[in-house]
Amino acid sequence: SSGINAEYGGNSKDHGRHEKDTDSHHKIKKPKLSSGNSEIKRDNKRLKDLIQKELRKPGKNYDQLFQYMNQVRGSSDTKRHFADEIITDAEKFRKKLLIERLKSWQKELTNR
Repeated sequence: SSGINAEYGGNSKDHGRHEKDTDSHHKIKKPKLSSGNSEIKRDNKRLKDLIQKELRKPGKNYDQLFQYMNQVRGSSDTKRHFADEIITDAEKFRKKLLIERLKSWQKELTNR
């Protein structure tokens, strides 16, 4: 009889797990629907990290930094906001020429 109770208890627990698995399965599906957005965020985060490394480098050659800036994904608003964040970082390093070029890059977004 204890074996039967354990078996029913086990089934009950398995059923509980199945419901949780079903719930988590649904949770897994939701990000897939918005995977484009999360993929963009992930890519932009990676680009921001690379750009911040470029910011720390001495000198005034910003070619690589702007190559990264041109790879930023999303709407024009997203790109402008991204540039604002980089400008704030550039101000911390007192990179006046870079700040001017970034603001110019932002203005070009409006003209596109």
